[in-house]
Amino acid sequence: MRATERMTVTGSVQGVGFRPFVWRKAHALALAGQVRNRGDHVEVLATGTKAQRDSLMDALREGPPHAHVDSVTRTPDQRFFTGSFTIATSEAGALHSGIVPDLALCPACRADINTPGTRRWRYALTCCADCGPRFSIVTGFPYDRANTTMAPYTLCPACRAEYENPADRRFHAEPVACPACGPRLRYTGPATPGEDPLYSAARLLRSGGILAIKGTGGYHLACLATDTAAIATLRARKHRPTKPLAVMVADTAAASAFAAPSAAELHLLHDAAAPIVTVRTTAALPESLAPGLDRVGLMLAYTPLHALLLAQIGQPLVMTSGNRSGAPQVIEDAEALHDLAGIADGWLYHDRRIARRLDDSVCAIVAGHTMTLRRGRGLAPRRLPLPAGFETLPPVLAMGGDLKAAFCLTQNGQALLSHHLGDLQAQGVEETARQALADYRTLFGLTPALVAVDAHPDYISHRLGAALSQQMALPLHTVWHHHAHIAACMAEHGLGPDTAPVIGLALDGTGLGPDGTAWGCEALLCDYRTAYHAGRLARVPMPGADRAAREPWRMLLAHLDT
Repeated sequence: MRATERMTVTGSVQGVGFRPFVWRKAHALALAGQVRNRGDHVEVLATGTKAQRDSLMDALREGPPHAHVDSVTRTPDQRFFTGSFTIATSEAGALHSGIVPDLALCPACRADINTPGTRRWRYALTCCADCGPRFSIVTGFPYDRANTTMAPYTLCPACRAEYENPADRRFHAEPVACPACGPRLRYTGPATPGEDPLYSAARLLRSGGILAIKGTGGYHLACLATDTAAIATLRARKHRPTKPLAVMVADTAAASAFAAPSAAELHLLHDAAAPIVTVRTTAALPESLAPGLDRVGLMLAYTPLHALLLAQIGQPLVMTSGNRSGAPQVIEDAEALHDLAGIADGWLYHDRRIARRLDDSVCAIVAGHTMTLRRGRGLAPRRLPLPAGFETLPPVLAMGGDLKAAFCLTQNGQALLSHHLGDLQAQGVEETARQALADYRTLFGLTPALVAVDAHPDYISHRLGAALSQQMALPLHTVWHHHAHIAACMAEHGLGPDTAPVIGLALDGTGLGPDGTAWGCEALLCDYRTAYHAGRLARVPMPGADRAAREPWRMLLAHLDT
């Protein structure tokens, strides 16, 4: 007997081709009905036999490759559909479930840009439903082209046909474009008149120059990773004498000349998030890339622009954040031309605007498991599941610390952790944090019941949280620094909110303790609500005061001197 059910899908289901995925499955099952975005979820109305509807439910639980399905519910519906299955117009609404992060260049689009004679041969902004910018271009919801930074670009007839064809992999891929209708590649710097921007940029790099290149979430500064003099020039201009520099390669075959990634690291390098992955070096690269270390931060070309440039160069490139030392990564073109003058010799960019700053994510494989060292492009704003029991607790906005800052909202059993913001004391980062808070509140409908801050009253994050709690008329809760670290580990290991106390050892720089002193290595007996001090390493002076938190070697010397 044919009947209709409404199936509601929640999770990261926007911008991953979920609607065409449902359309194809429904057509294969001969179902009637429709699918649409409903702001914070995808709604499917399916008319067919129970066996047909059950099969569609199984498919929805899986979803397309880059979706993260949290739940699928089904309820009877009185409507009865006949004819074909269709894709209905999206509805507006805050995206409480979350959009997917930006996705690395997929194999099909890589083939497009490398195949002469195709419409997108050597087009640096090629993408489809399986790859390309997502979170970095969103300006509102639902996730449709009008609510992205692609809104100014009108689709040409050929792109329009792809965009409107549910059977095409570019169906409703919002950033879809081609050389005839999309953003254009530009180059500013020494060049031959009329020369292709990629050729000009490649020539600059080969000559030992420093190139500013526009990535997904901001600008990078690039130079040849094999050129010791160019690396020294970049370090001197950026005032970055020793901090490791990341290296980008076209593929893992190119990396094999100087690195030996494990099987797990290779898998992580090829992930759609395309993070920087720390891998062991073998030889061939200058020691100045990562002084004193036997590992280098490696990433694969994750945009068509990077892939085309690396193909032109044929060598690995240093790829580090495009900013002056301590300042946020540059995202605006005019800002890049101004702020990076004196560091970069040339600029390779395009006119698609970046909606929000997203530093590259950094990951490592530790004891066989992936450890996220910096959460940014490719990982944010993916939600993290919390242990069972948290879904019944009130939503909390937690402001974090001042170094490597991020904020987090816990709601409905999940944690929405912001992207990496930087060190709040650095120039411009506090304003970046304010903008990010406003951005997340608008996009995700953040409605916390209280605000949690570090107990240290002089932390910038404390002041930001206190101001926000007053503005929103919400209670303000202070949390001791080391207790917060242990509680985070408890959640990471699946301990519920009512778990028995644990013994936690927090070895973390400095943090204010309840006794008014700076704590360092502390043993606590605690659960999520309370913490009792059980012991510590011997107290020692902090050479340089707060500088000891940023330069841990100072504390090592202090302990050795006691």
